[in-house]
Amino acid sequence: MSAKPITVRIYDKKTKAKLQKLARRHVRFLSQEVEWIVQQYIEDYERQNGEIKIDESVDED
Repeated sequence: MSAKPITVRIYDKKTKAKLQKLARRHVRFLSQEVEWIVQQYIEDYERQNGEIKIDESVDED
């Protein structure tokens, strides 16, 4: 993966604990679980609202 990673801070302890539990259930690292959730959100959004146009130079992994 050539993309530069971003940092996501989750301050709510209950939310973080639930995310960690979901990640373990799906056999993923916490960061992988968050990335999967974001990807699902974007797919759902695009199904309802159409494709989100991005700059052609953005690397699609």
